[in-house]
Amino acid sequence: MRPEQILVVDDEKRIIESITSCLTSEGFRVFCAYDGLQAVTLFNTHKFDLVLMDISMPGMDGYEAMGKMLELDPEILVIIMTGFASVTSAVSALKQGAWDYLKKPFEFAELIKTVKNGIAQRNLIAEKKLYAARFEASEKKYQYIVDNSPDWIFTLDEDFCFSFANQ
Repeated sequence: MRPEQILVVDDEKRIIESITSCLTSEGFRVFCAYDGLQAVTLFNTHKFDLVLMDISMPGMDGYEAMGKMLELDPEILVIIMTGFASVTSAVSALKQGAWDYLKKPFEFAELIKTVKNGIAQRNLIAEKKLYAARFEASEKKYQYIVDNSPDWIFTLDEDFCFSFANQ
């Protein structure tokens, strides 16, 4: 199984190095971008499981970059990181599609917990879709069998009234 791919986007090299070190030690594969435009360009060429992104960056800010990423992959999980946290910016980030929001500086244990929760959430969503697709395929198969059977197939309710009958 491949390690989860995480894109870290921040215009402060020191922060990226610290986060990369922390995530790499936990077994994640980390890619780095130093502004929104570089992040979107990288996002176009790689498949990521999660994105950690600062809001305030030169050129394209985190909100705009997140919007472009969500257009490309509506299921991508983006965790916004900012040193200028407020209730308003948190609500704004979540309304625009962020999965979570971290206030810098943060403890690395908090970062790891948030990232692992995000990855677990992504895996649950993928698993749910897989089971839904399997269920739908099974339902179609048995519906076809019942509808095309030369026999009469029916069910009765507790009052012995027909509750289902095939064609």
